[in-house]
Amino acid sequence: MLAEAQKYGRPYAHELLDQIAQLDGTRGYGAQPPHPDNPRFLSEQLPLEAVDLLNSGRPAEDWHYSDLKIFPDTARAAADIQRAVREGTYRYQPGGAFGEAVHEAREHARWGDTDAAWQVLRTAIPSWEALGPGHIAPVGLLADPLLAPVLTAERRLELLRTPRGGESGPVPAPAGDRNPDGLSWLVRPGGLRPWQTSVSDYRMILVEGAAPDELPALLGSEPGTALSPPLRQWDVTRHHRPDQHVASSYDDKALLSVGRAGPGWSFAFEQDPSAGFDTARFVSPAPTASAGGGRAIVIWHEWRGDTPLFHLSAAEGGTLRYAFTIRGGTLEATTGAVPAELVAPALGFDAPDAGGQVAAAARALVAIAHLHGVTLPRRALTEGRLHTFESLSWSRPPGPGETYTTISIG
Repeated sequence: MLAEAQKYGRPYAHELLDQIAQLDGTRGYGAQPPHPDNPRFLSEQLPLEAVDLLNSGRPAEDWHYSDLKIFPDTARAAADIQRAVREGTYRYQPGGAFGEAVHEAREHARWGDTDAAWQVLRTAIPSWEALGPGHIAPVGLLADPLLAPVLTAERRLELLRTPRGGESGPVPAPAGDRNPDGLSWLVRPGGLRPWQTSVSDYRMILVEGAAPDELPALLGSEPGTALSPPLRQWDVTRHHRPDQHVASSYDDKALLSVGRAGPGWSFAFEQDPSAGFDTARFVSPAPTASAGGGRAIVIWHEWRGDTPLFHLSAAEGGTLRYAFTIRGGTLEATTGAVPAELVAPALGFDAPDAGGQVAAAARALVAIAHLHGVTLPRRALTEGRLHTFESLSWSRPPGPGETYTTISIG
């Protein structure tokens, strides 16, 4: 209907089509941003223009909306929007009941619970109010760095099909949750890299009784370690170590993304650790993470060549309770009384082939999730943004007569 109206130059038809295209992923209508006097200019369309600029890789100088000579009334606000989008701190802030829901949804998303964030948003869609006759949907959500990943293609279509702005009509079937339960998805082909079919290396800490923003105080690399703004996975190293020129094989500080891992649990997670697991030098951070009195679980799973490694250690109240390390089907080390559900032979870690050992790792992750009621948010870890921090070293310093490698670049 709008496409037909556009042929005759009907007011707003082009703008409305462009907003629909932004949400359904077709784009391509080429609508110009609204005039600076339009209330949608700063709150809806300009942030999306800033996102397009950032994704294009063009320099910030191409942002003519911050030119006082061209846009004297809005240039400073436009410059602030562009800077916030570039730094990943931009917040979409509509008014009314929908605005309150957006704030609540962001709090869920920033700790990884993208499904809960969507449930909050979808419940509030009917209360959304347009800023004028040329406004058909809250497209500004797509500029919010935390909420844009929540809006999958199916959810964007559900948003468009849901009556809002005082309108009535049939409600569409809800789009399903996107986060698988538990932990075993980590070892599925493409689990951490949806665009690949391989199994990714990772290490993580699950901590009971501590909120995600309390983890830097427990595990930070130095006193006063703070969480970063929510970051995309590929921005973590650049944010924390922009000028790193020296790396040591014994100083293994992890760059950990944090979030909620189920009722009463938090997680700290690193994909593709730069250092490999060293059985002789590894120091589990589980006792330190559990010093507050709860439980902590450390899992490290990696491949070196064609040989998989799986490490599990658990502590409670600052004391290591059990640990084991299996490399290529061989038990390298074990400590304490391992729960019957996690005994290596029972899980099948003695399988003669790598595929069987990966299947055993999946069974171990299923058992851990069942024992402790923990889960990890796949969408937040693969496509979203999470707060991050640099942890203490996971390796002990070298002892007398031991050697290590230091690499300097510059």
